[in-house]
Amino acid sequence: MPEVQYEKPDWSNILHGKFALVGFIGGQRKKTHYKYVCCVQYVEEEQEISVTGYKCHSELATVFVVKENDECVVTLNQILALLPDPEMKETDRKINHIFPGSLNVFEKYSRLPLLNNQNKNTFIFSLGNHVVLFVRMLV
Repeated sequence: MPEVQYEKPDWSNILHGKFALVGFIGGQRKKTHYKYVCCVQYVEEEQEISVTGYKCHSELATVFVVKENDECVVTLNQILALLPDPEMKETDRKINHIFPGSLNVFEKYSRLPLLNNQNKNTFIFSLGNHVVLFVRMLV
């Protein structure tokens, strides 16, 4: 699937409800650059931007779900790109935000259960753009 078209961030186009790709530095040595999808909540006098974090919910990095209580304040320098408006669809009492193409995210470790997984023993581990398949063996 092709990657979405990113828009360059500027104070004039950062608005409430706009989705953005936001960069954070973390890891044990504070040298790992993470990229998360966030939604702008409000902008305070062109200095601080309050955002809510979303987590990837698909293998192709097209579906994202809000992370409960994941709010923070970022600066314009942390906003790497603005994203196109996603389509919203409710499934399993969660609102999925579906983007028209894949996003270049690099999240901390996440575990996604495989779709159509009958025995619930197979998972996909997503480490940024690398996906690893894990099968739990019952002994």
